[in-house]
Amino acid sequence: MRVPGGYEEFRVGTTRGIARPAAREFAAAAIGSHGSLGDWAAKHATRILAGRTAAHVIDAPEGPWVVRHYVRGGGAAKLLGDRYLRVAPPRPFRELVTSARALAAGIATPEVMVATASAEGVFRRGDIATRFVPDSATLADITFGETRRAEAERLAAWEAAGRCVRDAARNGLVHADLNLRNILVAGPPDAPRTLLLDLDRCRFTHAPQATHLPAMARRLHRSARRFVERHAQPVDTELMAFDRGTHD
Repeated sequence: MRVPGGYEEFRVGTTRGIARPAAREFAAAAIGSHGSLGDWAAKHATRILAGRTAAHVIDAPEGPWVVRHYVRGGGAAKLLGDRYLRVAPPRPFRELVTSARALAAGIATPEVMVATASAEGVFRRGDIATRFVPDSATLADITFGETRRAEAERLAAWEAAGRCVRDAARNGLVHADLNLRNILVAGPPDAPRTLLLDLDRCRFTHAPQATHLPAMARRLHRSARRFVERHAQPVDTELMAFDRGTHD
C-alpha cells in the first residue's frame, strides 16, 4: 500500500506504523514501552469515549489524540476478537489512506496522526490515532444521550450532517457503515459543523452521486430507527432536517 504524502513509515519490532513526521517518535516510544499504541493509550488516557469499543483520549506533543483499537464486529467477533488475517492491507492503513484522500477532497473527518499494525503469525492487530476534536459529540449523543440538545440545536446538527454526507457523496466517498455514532458534531450549537468518523470500510467510487447518496441516506435512516426503538423517542423532524441537508 502506497504511503500518502505527508506521512512516513516506521517499525518497532513486529509493528509497522505510518505516521505524521512530528508524531512518529512519540508513537514509536509508546509502542516500544507497552507493546502497542492501544495498550499505551489505555494506561495513559485522560478520557475514555464510549462506543462499540472504547476509544482513549491521550495527550500527545501535537495536541490530544483519540486512539482506537480495532475490534471485529458481527459473528467474527466471538471467534477472532481483535485479530485480522494477513490477507489484505491492514485496516488501520486503509483508513489512513482513505482519510487522507477525504481531507484532500474537502470532506470533513479528523486527521489521522498514526496507524499501526502488529503481526502475530497469520494474524495482525491494529490501532489508529486521530486528532481529538474538542467540544464535540456524536449525532447519537446529542439526540439520545445525556448531552441531548434543545430542538433547534438538534435540527441544525442533523441538517449539517446531511450536508456532510452530501459533500462526501459528491466527492465519490461511500461510507459503508454510516450511523449516528459515525457522525461527529462540533462547533457552536447555532452553527455546527459535522465530521465523518470510522472510514476504514469506506471507499471512493466514480459512480454518480445519485447512486450512492440515497444508499448512505437510507443507512442513516435505519440507524436512527434502531435508536428510536431503543429509546422510544421519535426523530421525524430530525430526519427531515437531515434530508434537507442532503438536497441543499
